Amino acid sequence: MSLVLNALILAALASLIMGLIVMAAARCAEALGAPLGVATWRVARLAILLPFIAGPVLSQVPQERLMARPAVDIVPSADPHPGELAPLPSVDSVAPGLDWGLIAAVMLWLIYGAGLLLALMGALQRHYQRRAVLRDALPASARLQSMLRRLAAPLEIKDAELKVSDAVQSAVLTGWRGVILVPPALEADPEAARHVLLHELTHLKRGDERERLVGTALKTLFWFHWPLRQIEKHLEAAREIACDAGVVSLLGRNAAKPYAATLISMMKAEPQPACAFGTDSRRFCEMRIQAIVSGRSSSRRTSVVFLLLGGLAVSPIAFAQSVLTDRVERFVPVYLPSLSETATASSDPRPILAALPPTGEVEVQPILVAGEAALAAPAPLEAPAPTPQPVSTGTPLRTFSHPVSGGGISSVYGHRPSRPGGAPKFHHGVDVAGPTGTDVKAVEDGIIIHAEAGYNGHESWGNTIVIDHGDGWQTLYAHLHDFEVEVGDRVSAGERIGGMGATGRATGPHVHVEVHYNGERMNPADHIPGLEHT
Repeated sequence: MSLVLNALILAALASLIMGLIVMAAARCAEALGAPLGVATWRVARLAILLPFIAGPVLSQVPQERLMARPAVDIVPSADPHPGELAPLPSVDSVAPGLDWGLIAAVMLWLIYGAGLLLALMGALQRHYQRRAVLRDALPASARLQSMLRRLAAPLEIKDAELKVSDAVQSAVLTGWRGVILVPPALEADPEAARHVLLHELTHLKRGDERERLVGTALKTLFWFHWPLRQIEKHLEAAREIACDAGVVSLLGRNAAKPYAATLISMMKAEPQPACAFGTDSRRFCEMRIQAIVSGRSSSRRTSVVFLLLGGLAVSPIAFAQSVLTDRVERFVPVYLPSLSETATASSDPRPILAALPPTGEVEVQPILVAGEAALAAPAPLEAPAPTPQPVSTGTPLRTFSHPVSGGGISSVYGHRPSRPGGAPKFHHGVDVAGPTGTDVKAVEDGIIIHAEAGYNGHESWGNTIVIDHGDGWQTLYAHLHDFEVEVGDRVSAGERIGGMGATGRATGPHVHVEVHYNGERMNPADHIPGLEHT
Protein backbone atom coordinates (compact mmCIF):
# COMPACT_ATOMS: atom_id res chain seq x y z
CA MET A 1 0.00 0.00 0.00
CA SER A 2 2.88 2.37 0.79
CA LEU A 3 4.24 1.86 -2.74
CA VAL A 4 0.91 3.02 -4.19
CA LEU A 5 0.75 6.09 -1.92
CA ASN A 6 4.32 7.06 -2.79
CA ALA A 7 3.55 6.51 -6.47
CA LEU A 8 0.55 8.85 -6.20
CA ILE A 9 2.71 11.59 -4.65
CA LEU A 10 5.20 11.26 -7.51
CA ALA A 11 2.29 11.19 -9.98
CA ALA A 12 0.93 14.45 -8.57
CA LEU A 13 4.30 16.14 -9.08
CA ALA A 14 4.60 14.78 -12.64
CA SER A 15 1.03 15.83 -13.42
CA LEU A 16 1.60 19.38 -12.17
CA ILE A 17 4.70 19.75 -14.33
CA MET A 18 2.87 18.29 -17.33
CA GLY A 19 -0.02 20.70 -16.76
CA LEU A 20 2.26 23.72 -16.80
CA ILE A 21 3.89 22.47 -20.00
CA VAL A 22 0.50 21.87 -21.61
CA MET A 23 -0.68 25.40 -20.77
CA ALA A 24 2.52 26.86 -22.24
CA ALA A 25 2.03 24.79 -25.42
CA ALA A 26 -1.58 25.99 -25.62
CA ARG A 27 -0.51 29.63 -25.50
CA CYS A 28 2.00 29.01 -28.28
CA ALA A 29 -0.62 27.23 -30.41
CA GLU A 30 -3.29 29.89 -29.86
CA ALA A 31 -0.80 32.53 -30.98
CA LEU A 32 -1.50 31.23 -34.48
CA GLY A 33 -4.87 32.99 -34.23
CA ALA A 34 -7.48 30.21 -33.88
CA PRO A 35 -8.76 28.79 -30.57
CA LEU A 36 -8.29 25.14 -29.68
CA GLY A 37 -11.29 22.85 -30.03
CA VAL A 38 -13.15 20.80 -27.43
CA ALA A 39 -11.50 17.52 -28.46
CA THR A 40 -8.01 19.03 -28.12
CA TRP A 41 -8.66 20.27 -24.61
CA ARG A 42 -10.11 16.88 -23.68
CA VAL A 43 -6.85 15.29 -24.80
CA ALA A 44 -4.93 17.83 -22.70
CA ARG A 45 -7.02 16.99 -19.63
CA LEU A 46 -6.50 13.27 -20.15
CA ALA A 47 -2.75 13.74 -20.61
CA ILE A 48 -2.22 15.47 -17.27
CA LEU A 49 -4.41 12.92 -15.44
CA LEU A 50 -2.65 9.85 -16.89
CA PRO A 51 0.20 9.96 -14.29
CA PHE A 52 -2.37 9.25 -11.55
CA ILE A 53 -3.28 6.03 -13.39
CA ALA A 54 0.21 5.08 -14.55
CA GLY A 55 1.86 5.62 -11.13
CA PRO A 56 -0.04 2.97 -9.11
CA VAL A 57 0.08 0.57 -12.05
CA LEU A 58 3.85 0.96 -12.41
CA SER A 59 4.35 0.43 -8.67
CA GLN A 60 2.81 -3.05 -8.98
CA VAL A 61 4.96 -4.14 -11.94
CA PRO A 62 7.68 -6.45 -10.53
CA GLN A 63 11.22 -5.21 -10.91
CA GLU A 64 14.26 -7.45 -10.70
CA ARG A 65 17.02 -5.94 -8.58
CA LEU A 66 20.48 -7.38 -7.92
CA MET A 67 20.22 -6.38 -4.27
CA ALA A 68 16.84 -8.05 -3.93
CA ARG A 69 17.70 -11.65 -4.62
CA PRO A 70 17.79 -14.64 -2.24
CA ALA A 71 20.90 -14.28 -0.13
CA VAL A 72 23.73 -16.76 -0.46
CA ASP A 73 27.26 -16.44 0.87
CA ILE A 74 30.55 -15.84 -0.95
CA VAL A 75 33.19 -17.48 1.17
CA PRO A 76 36.97 -17.65 0.55
CA SER A 77 38.55 -21.07 0.37
CA ALA A 78 39.91 -20.78 3.92
CA ASP A 79 36.44 -20.21 5.37
CA PRO A 80 35.01 -22.97 7.61
CA HIS A 81 31.86 -23.36 5.43
CA PRO A 82 33.06 -23.09 1.81
CA GLY A 83 29.82 -24.23 0.25
CA GLU A 84 27.91 -21.01 0.99
CA LEU A 85 27.62 -18.32 -1.71
CA ALA A 86 26.51 -14.69 -1.65
CA PRO A 87 26.81 -11.46 -3.64
CA LEU A 88 29.08 -8.67 -2.46
CA PRO A 89 28.42 -7.41 1.08
CA SER A 90 25.94 -4.65 1.78
CA VAL A 91 25.92 -4.07 5.52
CA ASP A 92 23.35 -1.70 6.99
CA SER A 93 25.63 0.50 9.07
CA VAL A 94 23.38 3.55 9.28
CA ALA A 95 22.19 4.27 12.78
CA PRO A 96 18.40 4.29 13.17
CA GLY A 97 16.83 7.75 13.15
CA LEU A 98 13.92 9.76 11.88
CA ASP A 99 12.61 8.77 8.48
CA TRP A 100 12.23 12.25 7.00
CA GLY A 101 10.88 10.86 3.76
CA LEU A 102 8.05 9.14 5.60
CA ILE A 103 7.35 12.26 7.66
CA ALA A 104 7.20 14.39 4.50
CA ALA A 105 4.84 11.89 2.82
CA VAL A 106 2.52 11.86 5.84
CA MET A 107 2.46 15.67 5.94
CA LEU A 108 1.62 15.84 2.23
CA TRP A 109 -1.26 13.41 2.65
CA LEU A 110 -2.58 15.34 5.65
CA ILE A 111 -2.48 18.59 3.66
CA TYR A 112 -4.22 16.92 0.74
CA GLY A 113 -6.90 15.48 3.03
CA ALA A 114 -7.58 18.86 4.62
CA GLY A 115 -7.81 20.56 1.22
CA LEU A 116 -10.08 17.83 -0.14
CA LEU A 117 -12.40 18.24 2.84
CA LEU A 118 -12.70 21.98 2.22
CA ALA A 119 -13.25 21.42 -1.52
CA LEU A 120 -15.99 18.88 -0.79
CA MET A 121 -17.70 21.26 1.61
CA GLY A 122 -17.70 23.99 -1.08
CA ALA A 123 -19.07 21.57 -3.70
CA LEU A 124 -21.85 20.44 -1.35
CA GLN A 125 -22.77 24.05 -0.60
CA ARG A 126 -23.12 24.84 -4.32
CA HIS A 127 -25.11 21.64 -4.85
CA TYR A 128 -27.67 22.52 -2.19
CA GLN A 129 -27.90 26.09 -3.48
CA ARG A 130 -28.74 24.73 -6.93
CA ARG A 131 -31.33 22.37 -5.44
CA ALA A 132 -32.94 25.29 -3.59
CA VAL A 133 -33.14 27.32 -6.81
CA LEU A 134 -34.76 24.38 -8.65
CA ARG A 135 -37.19 23.82 -5.81
CA ASP A 136 -38.34 27.47 -5.83
CA ALA A 137 -38.49 27.78 -9.63
CA LEU A 138 -41.87 28.00 -11.38
CA PRO A 139 -43.05 26.29 -14.56
CA ALA A 140 -42.56 28.39 -17.69
CA SER A 141 -45.51 29.96 -19.48
CA ALA A 142 -47.35 28.07 -22.22
CA ARG A 143 -45.82 30.42 -24.79
CA LEU A 144 -42.24 29.58 -23.76
CA GLN A 145 -43.07 25.89 -23.47
CA SER A 146 -44.47 25.89 -27.02
CA MET A 147 -41.36 27.69 -28.31
CA LEU A 148 -39.15 25.17 -26.51
CA ARG A 149 -40.92 22.21 -28.16
CA ARG A 150 -40.62 23.74 -31.63
CA LEU A 151 -36.90 24.40 -31.18
CA ALA A 152 -36.26 20.97 -29.66
CA ALA A 153 -37.90 19.04 -32.49
CA PRO A 154 -35.06 19.49 -35.06
CA LEU A 155 -32.56 18.47 -32.35
CA GLU A 156 -34.60 15.34 -31.53
CA ILE A 157 -34.89 16.35 -27.86
CA LYS A 158 -38.19 15.22 -26.32
CA ASP A 159 -37.81 15.56 -22.56
CA ALA A 160 -36.41 19.09 -22.15
CA GLU A 161 -37.58 20.77 -18.92
CA LEU A 162 -37.98 24.56 -18.70
CA LYS A 163 -38.48 26.64 -15.54
CA VAL A 164 -38.51 30.33 -14.65
CA SER A 165 -36.60 31.60 -11.61
CA ASP A 166 -35.90 35.03 -10.10
CA ALA A 167 -32.57 33.65 -8.82
CA VAL A 168 -30.94 33.64 -12.28
CA GLN A 169 -29.99 36.65 -14.40
CA SER A 170 -29.32 34.73 -17.61
CA ALA A 171 -30.22 31.35 -19.04
CA VAL A 172 -28.79 28.34 -17.21
CA LEU A 173 -28.65 24.63 -18.07
CA THR A 174 -28.08 22.72 -14.85
CA GLY A 175 -28.20 19.18 -13.48
CA TRP A 176 -27.24 15.77 -14.86
CA ARG A 177 -30.60 15.34 -16.60
CA GLY A 178 -30.58 18.97 -17.72
CA VAL A 179 -33.08 21.61 -16.58
CA ILE A 180 -33.20 24.99 -18.34
CA LEU A 181 -33.69 27.98 -16.01
CA VAL A 182 -34.49 31.39 -17.48
CA PRO A 183 -35.21 34.79 -15.85
CA PRO A 184 -38.83 36.11 -15.94
CA ALA A 185 -37.80 39.07 -18.15
CA LEU A 186 -37.03 36.72 -21.01
CA GLU A 187 -40.75 36.21 -21.74
CA ALA A 188 -41.00 39.85 -22.92
CA ASP A 189 -38.42 39.40 -25.70
CA PRO A 190 -39.37 36.55 -28.08
CA GLU A 191 -36.27 36.88 -30.28
CA ALA A 192 -33.90 36.75 -27.31
CA ALA A 193 -35.91 33.85 -25.87
CA ARG A 194 -35.52 31.98 -29.16
CA HIS A 195 -31.75 32.50 -29.17
CA VAL A 196 -31.37 31.57 -25.51
CA LEU A 197 -33.51 28.43 -25.64
CA LEU A 198 -31.83 27.18 -28.81
CA HIS A 199 -28.43 27.75 -27.20
CA GLU A 200 -29.29 25.77 -24.08
CA LEU A 201 -30.96 23.01 -26.11
CA THR A 202 -27.77 22.69 -28.13
CA HIS A 203 -25.82 22.34 -24.86
CA LEU A 204 -28.29 19.64 -23.78
CA LYS A 205 -27.93 17.80 -27.08
CA ARG A 206 -24.12 17.87 -26.88
CA GLY A 207 -24.02 16.68 -23.24
CA ASP A 208 -22.01 19.74 -22.18
CA GLU A 209 -23.57 20.01 -18.72
CA ARG A 210 -22.67 16.44 -17.85
CA GLU A 211 -19.08 17.03 -18.97
CA ARG A 212 -19.00 20.19 -16.87
CA LEU A 213 -20.13 18.21 -13.82
CA VAL A 214 -17.35 15.66 -14.45
CA GLY A 215 -14.87 18.52 -14.66
CA THR A 216 -16.21 19.95 -11.39
CA ALA A 217 -15.68 16.56 -9.71
CA LEU A 218 -12.11 16.41 -11.04
CA LYS A 219 -11.38 19.94 -9.79
CA THR A 220 -12.71 18.95 -6.38
CA LEU A 221 -10.66 15.75 -6.20
CA PHE A 222 -7.51 17.47 -7.48
CA TRP A 223 -8.09 20.77 -5.70
CA PHE A 224 -4.34 21.51 -5.67
CA HIS A 225 -4.01 21.18 -9.45
CA TRP A 226 -3.90 24.74 -10.83
CA PRO A 227 -3.16 23.63 -14.43
CA LEU A 228 -6.21 21.33 -14.36
CA ARG A 229 -8.42 24.24 -13.30
CA GLN A 230 -7.08 26.32 -16.18
CA ILE A 231 -7.68 23.50 -18.64
CA GLU A 232 -11.27 23.17 -17.40
CA LYS A 233 -11.79 26.91 -18.00
CA HIS A 234 -10.46 26.63 -21.55
CA LEU A 235 -12.55 23.51 -22.12
CA GLU A 236 -15.67 25.33 -20.95
CA ALA A 237 -14.93 28.21 -23.33
CA ALA A 238 -14.34 25.74 -26.18
CA ARG A 239 -17.70 24.11 -25.44
CA GLU A 240 -19.41 27.53 -25.58
CA ILE A 241 -17.74 28.38 -28.91
CA ALA A 242 -18.74 24.99 -30.34
CA CYS A 243 -22.30 25.50 -29.08
CA ASP A 244 -22.44 28.98 -30.63
CA ALA A 245 -21.33 27.50 -33.97
CA GLY A 246 -24.12 24.93 -33.73
CA VAL A 247 -26.74 27.60 -33.00
CA VAL A 248 -25.59 29.79 -35.91
CA SER A 249 -25.73 26.80 -38.27
CA LEU A 250 -29.37 26.23 -37.21
CA LEU A 251 -30.35 29.91 -37.42
CA GLY A 252 -28.41 30.69 -40.58
CA ARG A 253 -25.52 33.12 -41.14
CA ASN A 254 -27.95 36.05 -41.48
CA ALA A 255 -28.92 35.60 -37.83
CA ALA A 256 -25.29 35.62 -36.59
CA LYS A 257 -25.24 39.32 -35.64
CA PRO A 258 -28.63 39.33 -33.82
CA TYR A 259 -27.54 36.21 -31.97
CA ALA A 260 -24.25 37.89 -31.02
CA ALA A 261 -26.20 40.92 -29.75
CA THR A 262 -28.31 38.64 -27.52
CA LEU A 263 -25.13 36.99 -26.30
CA ILE A 264 -23.57 40.34 -25.39
CA SER A 265 -26.66 41.39 -23.42
CA MET A 266 -26.60 38.12 -21.49
CA MET A 267 -22.88 38.48 -20.80
CA LYS A 268 -23.59 41.65 -18.87
CA ALA A 269 -25.47 39.62 -16.29
CA GLU A 270 -23.78 38.10 -13.26
CA PRO A 271 -22.03 34.75 -13.91
CA GLN A 272 -24.10 31.70 -13.00
CA PRO A 273 -22.97 28.67 -10.95
CA ALA A 274 -23.64 26.32 -13.87
CA CYS A 275 -23.18 25.97 -17.64
CA ALA A 276 -24.51 29.49 -18.30
CA PHE A 277 -25.16 31.44 -21.48
CA GLY A 278 -22.54 33.91 -20.33
CA THR A 279 -19.03 33.59 -18.86
CA ASP A 280 -17.02 35.58 -16.35
CA SER A 281 -13.85 35.78 -18.49
CA ARG A 282 -13.60 38.86 -20.73
CA ARG A 283 -11.01 37.17 -22.96
CA PHE A 284 -13.26 34.16 -23.52
CA CYS A 285 -16.23 36.44 -24.20
CA GLU A 286 -14.28 38.26 -26.89
CA MET A 287 -13.20 34.94 -28.40
CA ARG A 288 -16.85 33.82 -28.60
CA ILE A 289 -18.07 37.05 -30.24
CA GLN A 290 -15.25 36.97 -32.80
CA ALA A 291 -16.00 33.32 -33.60
CA ILE A 292 -19.71 34.07 -34.10
CA VAL A 293 -19.20 37.15 -36.29
CA SER A 294 -16.32 35.77 -38.36
CA GLY A 295 -17.58 32.22 -38.55
CA ARG A 296 -14.12 30.90 -37.61
CA SER A 297 -13.93 27.88 -35.37
CA SER A 298 -11.05 25.79 -34.07
CA SER A 299 -8.24 25.16 -36.53
CA ARG A 300 -6.86 21.70 -37.22
CA ARG A 301 -3.43 23.21 -37.76
CA THR A 302 -3.56 24.84 -34.33
CA SER A 303 -4.57 21.54 -32.71
CA VAL A 304 -1.75 19.65 -34.45
CA VAL A 305 0.83 22.22 -33.33
CA PHE A 306 -0.47 22.02 -29.77
CA LEU A 307 -0.42 18.22 -29.67
CA LEU A 308 3.10 18.08 -31.12
CA LEU A 309 4.48 20.69 -28.72
CA GLY A 310 2.73 19.21 -25.71
CA GLY A 311 3.60 15.60 -26.59
CA LEU A 312 7.28 16.32 -27.12
CA ALA A 313 7.49 18.35 -23.91
CA VAL A 314 5.68 15.97 -21.54
CA SER A 315 7.37 12.77 -22.80
CA PRO A 316 10.53 13.27 -20.64
CA ILE A 317 8.32 13.85 -17.59
CA ALA A 318 6.43 10.61 -18.26
CA PHE A 319 9.73 8.74 -18.70
CA ALA A 320 11.13 10.21 -15.48
CA GLN A 321 8.02 9.11 -13.59
CA SER A 322 8.34 5.55 -14.90
CA VAL A 323 12.00 5.45 -13.80
CA LEU A 324 11.55 7.05 -10.38
CA THR A 325 8.42 5.14 -9.32
CA ASP A 326 9.27 2.55 -6.65
CA ARG A 327 8.18 -0.90 -7.76
CA VAL A 328 7.54 -4.30 -6.20
CA GLU A 329 10.78 -6.26 -6.04
CA ARG A 330 11.11 -9.73 -7.53
CA PHE A 331 13.73 -12.01 -5.93
CA VAL A 332 15.97 -13.75 -8.46
CA PRO A 333 18.48 -16.40 -7.28
CA VAL A 334 22.00 -15.72 -8.54
CA TYR A 335 24.90 -17.97 -7.58
CA LEU A 336 28.56 -16.95 -7.94
CA PRO A 337 31.54 -19.33 -7.87
CA SER A 338 33.69 -19.57 -4.76
CA LEU A 339 37.49 -19.48 -4.86
CA SER A 340 37.83 -23.22 -4.46
CA GLU A 341 35.54 -23.99 -7.41
CA THR A 342 37.12 -21.31 -9.62
CA ALA A 343 40.61 -22.44 -8.70
CA THR A 344 39.77 -26.07 -9.43
CA ALA A 345 38.61 -25.15 -12.93
CA SER A 346 41.27 -22.48 -13.55
CA SER A 347 43.77 -24.88 -15.06
CA ASP A 348 41.43 -25.15 -18.01
CA PRO A 349 39.14 -22.11 -18.16
CA ARG A 350 37.36 -23.18 -21.34
CA PRO A 351 34.30 -24.75 -19.62
CA ILE A 352 33.76 -21.54 -17.63
CA LEU A 353 34.37 -19.26 -20.60
CA ALA A 354 31.98 -21.30 -22.71
CA ALA A 355 29.17 -20.39 -20.32
CA LEU A 356 29.87 -16.66 -20.65
CA PRO A 357 28.25 -14.42 -23.29
CA PRO A 358 30.23 -14.00 -26.54
CA THR A 359 32.75 -11.16 -26.37
CA GLY A 360 33.90 -10.89 -29.99
CA GLU A 361 37.67 -10.64 -30.32
CA VAL A 362 38.28 -9.71 -26.67
CA GLU A 363 40.30 -12.31 -24.78
CA VAL A 364 38.80 -13.19 -21.39
CA GLN A 365 41.22 -13.97 -18.55
CA PRO A 366 39.98 -15.74 -15.40
CA ILE A 367 40.49 -13.72 -12.22
CA LEU A 368 40.52 -15.42 -8.83
CA VAL A 369 39.18 -13.57 -5.81
CA ALA A 370 40.41 -14.45 -2.34
CA GLY A 371 39.17 -12.15 0.40
CA GLU A 372 40.16 -8.62 -0.67
CA ALA A 373 42.91 -9.71 -3.14
CA ALA A 374 42.53 -10.38 -6.86
CA LEU A 375 45.10 -12.47 -8.79
CA ALA A 376 45.40 -12.24 -12.56
CA ALA A 377 46.66 -15.83 -12.97
CA PRO A 378 46.06 -19.03 -11.00
CA ALA A 379 48.66 -20.23 -8.54
CA PRO A 380 49.34 -23.89 -7.72
CA LEU A 381 46.71 -25.09 -5.31
CA GLU A 382 46.44 -28.05 -3.05
CA ALA A 383 44.07 -30.84 -3.93
CA PRO A 384 40.46 -30.02 -3.08
CA ALA A 385 39.14 -31.21 0.22
CA PRO A 386 37.21 -34.50 0.10
CA THR A 387 33.45 -34.26 -0.32
CA PRO A 388 31.72 -34.33 3.10
CA GLN A 389 30.27 -37.72 3.89
CA PRO A 390 26.84 -38.19 5.44
CA VAL A 391 26.61 -38.78 9.16
CA SER A 392 26.70 -42.38 10.22
CA THR A 393 23.43 -44.18 10.86
CA GLY A 394 24.28 -44.30 14.52
CA THR A 395 23.53 -40.57 14.96
CA PRO A 396 20.50 -40.14 17.26
CA LEU A 397 17.43 -38.46 15.80
CA ARG A 398 16.80 -35.04 17.31
CA THR A 399 13.90 -32.76 16.34
CA PHE A 400 13.88 -29.25 17.77
CA SER A 401 10.57 -27.73 18.81
CA HIS A 402 10.54 -24.30 17.11
CA PRO A 403 11.32 -22.97 13.62
CA VAL A 404 14.15 -20.51 13.07
CA SER A 405 12.04 -17.82 11.39
CA GLY A 406 9.14 -17.19 9.09
CA GLY A 407 11.22 -16.32 6.03
CA GLY A 408 11.62 -18.25 2.79
CA ILE A 409 14.26 -20.87 1.97
CA SER A 410 16.82 -19.42 -0.44
CA SER A 411 19.54 -22.10 -0.29
CA VAL A 412 19.30 -25.70 1.00
CA TYR A 413 21.75 -28.13 2.53
CA GLY A 414 23.68 -30.51 0.31
CA HIS A 415 25.04 -30.79 -3.21
CA ARG A 416 24.28 -28.01 -5.67
CA PRO A 417 23.57 -28.65 -9.36
CA SER A 418 26.09 -27.24 -11.83
CA ARG A 419 25.46 -23.60 -12.75
CA PRO A 420 26.92 -21.21 -15.36
CA GLY A 421 30.42 -20.27 -14.38
CA GLY A 422 30.70 -23.07 -11.86
CA ALA A 423 29.50 -23.12 -8.24
CA PRO A 424 30.36 -24.87 -4.95
CA LYS A 425 29.06 -28.39 -4.88
CA PHE A 426 28.12 -28.62 -1.21
CA HIS A 427 26.31 -26.30 1.17
CA HIS A 428 26.60 -27.04 4.91
CA GLY A 429 23.54 -25.19 6.12
CA VAL A 430 20.19 -23.75 5.13
CA ASP A 431 19.69 -20.07 4.21
CA VAL A 432 16.40 -18.45 5.24
CA ALA A 433 15.79 -15.07 3.53
CA GLY A 434 13.51 -12.24 4.71
CA PRO A 435 13.39 -8.49 5.40
CA THR A 436 16.10 -6.94 7.58
CA GLY A 437 15.24 -7.37 11.24
CA THR A 438 12.98 -10.41 10.77
CA ASP A 439 12.93 -12.35 14.04
CA VAL A 440 15.45 -15.17 14.39
CA LYS A 441 14.48 -17.51 17.25
CA ALA A 442 16.13 -20.22 19.28
CA VAL A 443 14.92 -23.60 18.05
CA GLU A 444 15.27 -25.16 21.51
CA ASP A 445 16.32 -24.33 25.08
CA GLY A 446 20.03 -23.81 25.50
CA ILE A 447 22.98 -21.64 26.54
CA ILE A 448 24.66 -19.02 24.36
CA ILE A 449 28.30 -20.04 23.82
CA HIS A 450 29.13 -17.59 21.00
CA ALA A 451 27.64 -14.16 20.16
CA GLU A 452 29.92 -11.82 18.22
CA ALA A 453 30.95 -10.69 14.74
CA GLY A 454 32.69 -13.51 12.87
CA TYR A 455 33.24 -17.15 13.73
CA ASN A 456 36.36 -19.27 14.02
CA GLY A 457 38.44 -16.21 13.15
CA HIS A 458 36.62 -15.45 9.89
CA GLU A 459 34.59 -12.24 9.45
CA SER A 460 32.71 -13.65 6.44
CA TRP A 461 30.17 -15.23 8.85
CA GLY A 462 29.03 -11.78 9.98
CA ASN A 463 27.24 -11.50 13.32
CA THR A 464 26.99 -15.09 14.54
CA ILE A 465 25.29 -16.80 17.48
CA VAL A 466 25.89 -20.40 18.61
CA ILE A 467 23.58 -22.13 21.12
CA ASP A 468 24.56 -25.29 23.04
CA HIS A 469 21.49 -27.48 23.59
CA GLY A 470 23.29 -30.24 25.47
CA ASP A 471 24.02 -33.87 24.62
CA GLY A 472 26.45 -32.75 21.89
CA TRP A 473 23.87 -30.68 19.92
CA GLN A 474 24.53 -27.10 18.86
CA THR A 475 22.83 -24.67 16.43
CA LEU A 476 24.55 -21.79 14.60
CA TYR A 477 22.96 -18.61 13.20
CA ALA A 478 25.12 -16.39 10.94
CA HIS A 479 24.84 -13.00 9.11
CA LEU A 480 22.51 -11.53 11.76
CA HIS A 481 21.64 -7.84 11.78
CA ASP A 482 21.63 -7.52 15.58
CA PHE A 483 22.02 -9.45 18.83
CA GLU A 484 19.66 -9.74 21.78
CA VAL A 485 21.77 -12.21 23.77
CA GLU A 486 25.26 -12.51 25.27
CA VAL A 487 27.57 -15.41 25.96
CA GLY A 488 26.32 -17.26 29.03
CA ASP A 489 22.67 -16.30 28.60
CA ARG A 490 20.12 -19.10 28.85
CA VAL A 491 17.44 -18.93 26.17
CA SER A 492 14.12 -20.71 25.76
CA ALA A 493 12.69 -22.36 22.67
CA GLY A 494 11.02 -19.73 20.45
CA GLU A 495 12.79 -16.78 22.13
CA ARG A 496 14.08 -14.05 19.81
CA ILE A 497 17.88 -13.98 19.74
CA GLY A 498 18.41 -11.50 16.89
CA GLY A 499 17.21 -10.34 13.50
CA MET A 500 18.02 -11.27 9.92
CA GLY A 501 20.70 -9.17 8.31
CA ALA A 502 23.35 -9.02 5.63
CA THR A 503 26.51 -8.78 7.74
CA GLY A 504 29.66 -10.54 6.59
CA ARG A 505 29.76 -11.70 2.98
CA ALA A 506 26.09 -11.44 2.04
CA THR A 507 23.68 -8.95 0.49
CA GLY A 508 19.99 -9.53 0.93
CA PRO A 509 18.97 -10.04 4.55
CA HIS A 510 18.96 -13.73 5.59
CA VAL A 511 20.21 -16.12 8.25
CA HIS A 512 22.54 -19.05 7.60
CA VAL A 513 21.54 -21.93 9.92
CA GLU A 514 23.65 -24.94 10.82
CA VAL A 515 23.08 -27.91 13.14
CA HIS A 516 26.13 -29.58 14.73
CA TYR A 517 26.25 -32.93 16.55
CA ASN A 518 29.49 -33.64 18.36
CA GLY A 519 31.21 -31.14 16.04
CA GLU A 520 29.84 -32.68 12.84
CA ARG A 521 27.52 -30.72 10.52
CA MET A 522 24.04 -32.13 10.02
CA ASN A 523 21.24 -31.30 7.59
CA PRO A 524 19.17 -28.66 9.44
CA ALA A 525 16.04 -29.66 7.50
CA ASP A 526 16.10 -33.06 9.27
CA HIS A 527 15.99 -31.50 12.73
CA ILE A 528 14.39 -28.02 12.57
CA PRO A 529 10.73 -27.59 11.57
CA GLY A 530 10.00 -25.30 8.64
CA LEU A 531 13.26 -25.90 6.77
CA GLU A 532 11.97 -28.68 4.53
CA HIS A 533 12.64 -27.77 0.89
CA THR A 534 9.67 -28.39 -1.41
